[in-house]
Amino acid sequence: MTVARRLWLVLGLNVLLLGAVELYHLRALHRVVRTTERLTEVSTRVVLAQARQNERIATLDETLAKYAVTRDRGYLAKSTSLREEFSAELTALLALPVNDGERDAMSRVATAWDRVNEVADRQDRPAARASAQAAALAEMRQALDTLRASVDALGDAAQTAMRDGAATARVSADNAERVSWIAAGAALLVALISGLLLRRSITKPLRALSAGTRSVGRGQFDHRLQLEWSDEFRQVASAFNAMTARLGDLDKMKHEFVSNVSHDLKSPLASLRETTSLLLDEVPGPLTDSQRRVLVLQRESADRLGVMIAKLLELSRIESGLPLQCERIPVQVMLENAVQHADAAGREREVRVRLLRSPGSSAVVHADADRIRQLVDNLLENAVKFSPRGEVVSVDATVDGSHLTLSVADRGPGVSRQDAERIFERFYQTPAGRAVTGRGTGLGLTICREVVNAHRGRIGVLPREGGGSVFVVELPGATHADGIGRKEVAA
Repeated sequence: MTVARRLWLVLGLNVLLLGAVELYHLRALHRVVRTTERLTEVSTRVVLAQARQNERIATLDETLAKYAVTRDRGYLAKSTSLREEFSAELTALLALPVNDGERDAMSRVATAWDRVNEVADRQDRPAARASAQAAALAEMRQALDTLRASVDALGDAAQTAMRDGAATARVSADNAERVSWIAAGAALLVALISGLLLRRSITKPLRALSAGTRSVGRGQFDHRLQLEWSDEFRQVASAFNAMTARLGDLDKMKHEFVSNVSHDLKSPLASLRETTSLLLDEVPGPLTDSQRRVLVLQRESADRLGVMIAKLLELSRIESGLPLQCERIPVQVMLENAVQHADAAGREREVRVRLLRSPGSSAVVHADADRIRQLVDNLLENAVKFSPRGEVVSVDATVDGSHLTLSVADRGPGVSRQDAERIFERFYQTPAGRAVTGRGTGLGLTICREVVNAHRGRIGVLPREGGGSVFVVELPGATHADGIGRKEVAA
């Protein structure tokens, strides 16, 4: 699946979950609002009807009492009108969508009202005797009291229904809120998990690509990426592998070309140096002073060219992967010899070389003796070459566990952070280094890096406090002859 499809899938899933949560929440709120509105409307109508019916009952009671006394047919007509209004409102109440409690209360009201109508019909008979009229009036008042109590009970039932409906709506709202929070948490969890999975599917190949780019930057052109990702990263990995393969071929061609040219230059260079030596020895004949100066300059140039060719050939041999001839090397003896040689070579430039600390006479390192000597000699030669007159090059060595740590500190122009990696590249020289008189060819540190890599060690350069650089080398395979790792300080 492509990255774009993954992004759309995750986005669509999150939108779907959030939309479902929002829809449920809105529906729950709508249901609660509708329920509250219905309960409010119905119960309000019932309560208002209760008030009007109580008022009609009171008026009907008064009207019938007056009729019983005065026998005025006007009061009878008024009572008939009140009964019709009561019946119409009761019919409207019975048609409302009420709950069971309110329905029972309405049924009791209807029963009581039927009793009132029955008594009222007997009271309306004009031929009734006075005693019968009085009994009917007493019975009417009793029926009206029963009706009034039933209507009050209906009002109580309506208020109870309102309270129950409000409680139900509140419970529904609480449940909706709880479910919404749970759904929102689930949506957030799903979004988080899908986001992490998407991030992993993107960052994993990017980290591999970044690591491969760093390896290529270090000159490891045999590095290849695995073609196990999505379409876009598979294409990038395929292009990267093709690029590294092509760079490896070009690098191999370059090395072969430099090696062949360097080897082919050895014979004519040797002839040139031999011829110059014969001329300086005046074998063909005497020389003038100007001729001798020219020949001396020619010999010095030939010597520098010879050193360059020797380093190129040495670098080609190291890069060709020749097996190491490892042995146990006494670290202190090796460092003392290298320091003495470098100190003697640096006296012409008034630069001294000092061994500040060594791991002791029992420290040994399992490595190729020739390569390690070449490593130390190149580091010291580089430090002496770039140190100002009158300065001291400091050498420090310790054994920590199974690693030998060697550092060479100078007071040269220093190395910036931008140049800290490139300084070990072939022929590379920093701008400050190019300004130093008698600078080298830019191969010594490259040879050091290759020697360290062949021994599976590490090399780097750090800025020195007060100016200058500190080259640090870490080599595995170090120990003490007695088998106990320790540090000793040489006086």
